[in-house]
Amino acid sequence: MSFRLFNTLKPLLTCRALDFLTSSNPLLTCRALDFLTSSNALLTCRALEFLTSSNAFLTCRALDFLTSSNALLTCQALDFLTRSNPLLTYRASDFLTSSNALLTCQALDFLTRSNPLLTCRASDFLTSSNAY
Repeated sequence: MSFRLFNTLKPLLTCRALDFLTSSNPLLTCRALDFLTSSNALLTCRALEFLTSSNAFLTCRALDFLTSSNALLTCQALDFLTRSNPLLTYRASDFLTSSNALLTCQALDFLTRSNPLLTCRASDFLTSSNAY
């Protein structure tokens, strides 16, 4: 039975399926993330939390995927990733402000409030790239 059909027929088992697939076969992790976040929005947060906490190398990909494919999750993804993985704060700032101009002010507000060391950099970026 395909994973897609499995999830359609047994939605309650999806979380367990994610746990099993990502822990027993790392090569399936990216596919599991793509499938779960695109087909079942309610699982997106759990998928993000599980994947980023258990596989640090997937954190950047998770951020890219969630913020580009589901705009409503951008703030939540930023909040989770920067809080749980401080090393991603700079990358999150770069990604959000360069790829989604409408989020620039919001990203600046969040990042400078939660990470004071970013204030000067954020100021430099915004004043040079957005004169208004």
